[in-house]
Amino acid sequence: MLKRLCNILLLVLFAYSTMCAQAHRDSTRVIDEVEVQGLAVKSDIKAGALSQSITSEEAEALGMQDISDAVRRMAGVTVKDYGGLGGMKTVSVRNMGAAHTAVSVDGVPVSNCQGGQIDLAQFSLWQTESITLSVGSSDDMLQTARTLGAAATLALKTKFPEWKNGRNWELEARVKGGSWGEVMPALRYGQKLSSRTSLMADVLVARSDGDYPYTVTYEPDKTFYRVNDDILQGRGNIQLRTLLKRDGHVDVTGHLSMQRQGLPGAVIRYRETAASERLWTRGGYVQVLYEQRYTPKWKLRATGKYTYDWQRYYDEGRQYRDGFAENDYTQQEAFVNATALWTPHRLLSVSLAQDAANTRLVSNLATCPDPMRWTLGTALTVRLENERWRLTASAVYTHVTESVEKGEAHEDYNHVSPSAELRYRLVKGKSVFLRAMYKNGYRVPTFNDLYYQRAVPSNLRPENAHQLSAGIAGALTSGRWQWQWQVDGYWNRVTDKLVAIPTSYVWQVRNYGETSLAGVDATLNVRMQVTRRIAAQLTGAYSWSRALDKTDEEVASYNGQLPYTPAHSGSVGLLVSNPWVNVGWSMVAVGDRWVLPENIDRNLVEGYTDHTLTLSHEFRLKSCSLDVTASMTNVFNTQYDIVRYYPMPSRAYHIQLSIKL
Repeated sequence: MLKRLCNILLLVLFAYSTMCAQAHRDSTRVIDEVEVQGLAVKSDIKAGALSQSITSEEAEALGMQDISDAVRRMAGVTVKDYGGLGGMKTVSVRNMGAAHTAVSVDGVPVSNCQGGQIDLAQFSLWQTESITLSVGSSDDMLQTARTLGAAATLALKTKFPEWKNGRNWELEARVKGGSWGEVMPALRYGQKLSSRTSLMADVLVARSDGDYPYTVTYEPDKTFYRVNDDILQGRGNIQLRTLLKRDGHVDVTGHLSMQRQGLPGAVIRYRETAASERLWTRGGYVQVLYEQRYTPKWKLRATGKYTYDWQRYYDEGRQYRDGFAENDYTQQEAFVNATALWTPHRLLSVSLAQDAANTRLVSNLATCPDPMRWTLGTALTVRLENERWRLTASAVYTHVTESVEKGEAHEDYNHVSPSAELRYRLVKGKSVFLRAMYKNGYRVPTFNDLYYQRAVPSNLRPENAHQLSAGIAGALTSGRWQWQWQVDGYWNRVTDKLVAIPTSYVWQVRNYGETSLAGVDATLNVRMQVTRRIAAQLTGAYSWSRALDKTDEEVASYNGQLPYTPAHSGSVGLLVSNPWVNVGWSMVAVGDRWVLPENIDRNLVEGYTDHTLTLSHEFRLKSCSLDVTASMTNVFNTQYDIVRYYPMPSRAYHIQLSIKL
């Protein structure tokens, strides 16, 4: 199947070069590059959008090791992490569940029809330029219906060469090493093929033994070591980008990945359960994104994507008839989207998005019905705005129909999800906004939810969510200081909430009749230019959350906090840039959580704090630059779990060398 995927990629690239031949003949004027330095107000604050963002450079300067490490420092985010380089990592925003968080790469959504939750471990911080988390509507009106219908969107932007110093090529090599046998070499090359077309390719290999030490409460003086947590993975990307007239562009991207790893079991009374579980994955995708402004009033974005993922799961044990289990899973998805933006007046914008997706799951399990799902999405968005006001209203229609090779298919799903958002600039010309939002979310059960180990679909019901949010955001620049802040309160009511109780591979899912989710998210970003050569940046995020089960007053879990939902969480980061050694420090704090709906002592997982310290320096040579970064994670060697019985790594050291030509 991978050979077929590579052939598809070559055909698409050939068609792409033919399509762009006309663009190559366009005349182009090239102007000299101008570099401007200063404290600029971030676009998300300037526009009043309910979003948080961080660049990969900022994340690495603060010692963050991966995408999930960066995301868990954002307000309102809950990350479930099984630990280690290959441990599964999923993100939930405002306790809505990971399946309510859409993940997109360069504007094209990522999917997982089997489990519905996107594993952030499959993305590399090194291959990513920026990470943006948005709740509610976005400034971008050319989104797909899938992302518009999600409760939150995590948007990843791929790194692309900047073409500095007048060069038409760029080369970067990096190697990173760390505790427990972690080694991660990577290489990126960019080439200008013409004045309008550029090529970028990168490859990354990572391996780790994952045998980090940990302690247990019932024998605190003895050190144990994690087993079956090894991983070997490789990822490669290739992207062609052509600039078109009138602010248009075409991107063709191919991605391949391979991985083999152990799945560490839960640590229960001196042993790690299921320590023989192994997982092999292979897959990739080809995607095309076309964006063009035809007239001042009309703009179009069209995307197409084909994804193939194969997994093999192996385990040994007496619970299996043959003494072992070897299960294969193959997922395929074909996704297309077209979104048109019409701006008949400077005060009015209208967009219409149409999606179509075909997803298939095939397994060697005798009970798997090999389901296929068609998902159609239509989204209409209308925006009215002037210098002070912005009102955005949208409606997303979702239709889902399924078929199976054997057994029974679930009935069709149909739903309309409305939303509305209001932003108001308090003072004309100032970046201080009041904002309020309502959004309806709809989550259809996944293939695992409905069909795992059964030919007849389960009776799980779709999840229906109503989100209300209100807050204030602002930015102020005064001399050498820049302040940015956001404070929002929210209340979400979810009926038939689908809650996953984690295990190592397949999660158990159940419907809660009704849940009430309330909370406050706050962020602060302060930048100061101490001297001409020294700058400091302080960031902070805090979340208070009350996520209660409101299903049945007669049961013990009524009014109890939902599993794995801390009441208090937050993070702090400090970065000092100077000509000698840049210093970064960050801290994450998470309060107590419960692993089951009943909030009693035996279900309690204690809170924790995790500190990271980073030192870095850039050596500028004649024709290249050399970056050296050293970091220490879990500085105080705190023993903690994010998922109960899955201990997180203890103190670790990393060093990274990067040379850019």
